[in-house]
Amino acid sequence: MPKLSFNLDKKHIQGFIAGIAAAAILFVGVTAAFNPDFLKGTFTHQVGGTTLPTEVDLLEMTSEPASLKAQTQYKVTIVLSVQQDQIQSTDPQYFVLNGLFSGMQVSAIDFINGFLALTVEGTVATPHAFGDDMENPTGDIFILPDAVKAQNTAYKANIAIEYPRLVPETTVLEDQAEYEQTLNFELKGDTFLKTLTKEDVALTGGFEGMAVDEITQQGQTVGIRIRGTKNAQGGNGIVTFSASSLTSGFSVDQVIKIAGAAQLVVYSPITIEAPFDESILIGIENDFFAENLSEDMITLGGVLSGAMVTKIEKVDGNQSISLTLKDEALLTPGAATITISGEGTSTGRKISGKTGVQAPEIYAFCIQE
Repeated sequence: MPKLSFNLDKKHIQGFIAGIAAAAILFVGVTAAFNPDFLKGTFTHQVGGTTLPTEVDLLEMTSEPASLKAQTQYKVTIVLSVQQDQIQSTDPQYFVLNGLFSGMQVSAIDFINGFLALTVEGTVATPHAFGDDMENPTGDIFILPDAVKAQNTAYKANIAIEYPRLVPETTVLEDQAEYEQTLNFELKGDTFLKTLTKEDVALTGGFEGMAVDEITQQGQTVGIRIRGTKNAQGGNGIVTFSASSLTSGFSVDQVIKIAGAAQLVVYSPITIEAPFDESILIGIENDFFAENLSEDMITLGGVLSGAMVTKIEKVDGNQSISLTLKDEALLTPGAATITISGEGTSTGRKISGKTGVQAPEIYAFCIQE
């Protein structure tokens, strides 16, 4: 079982820390007091007297089952590779759910054949599956050090989720002013709950404003005939099937690239936090940011719609920038968009990009010295 070590200094003891499992984070020992808002991105603590830096080992657990199918509600018992004699407390506050499980509860804690078993119960906050342009979250379980007998040790498990996927027959279209063609998709990881109607298919991005002329459906394969004028300011085309059309209850999208289409690319992860104050790096493809780009030329949508852009910094000439986003609180994971108006690009095109807001992947674990 590999060990991952993390440290945390004072500037990080204001919330959770998102990052890659191998990242190093400075740590100062404090007494941690977790309240229910912690799952929404709030971290409270009491700073003790003089403390020395302390290291926490975050150990990876395996699980049975190792994966779950996507569904809108769960009540599932997950057996973890942690033995009963390694656990000193079964207080639910020390067992934290994250990723797709964010906002759910551990409704039961037991031991099966000497191994820790948790029952995860609740409703998925945002039942949507992104296409292959974005990563979908796993179902994450963290065991805080307070529950573990070994000193300064925590555990994590990432449960793979089998999401619905739309596999396109054609991934790139020629750049045309008008389109009248059929896009074929195979649905994987799910089944259709009903025969698709035009109301079940949403066209956005470069396809926004087009019409769905006809739908053909045979088993898991669907043909969508689209017709209309390309949205020159929309970038690549996006096709989304509604949640009500799939057995899982998830909606699912897939990007169809349009050759030469301009789009924004969000390079930085965005995580829920209260208060929300985060800088993200975005780039632009097949265009340039305007020299006079300002905050009022940027529109945030989706779960970021309540946030404001408070600062813009050029990073790589006019091809990448850093945006500082602020809000009183960003508590809901889900899909988000960032749009630059025509005034903010060198060609005068309005350009959009999509991203996701996730719960953090790594928490700052705090231990009293």
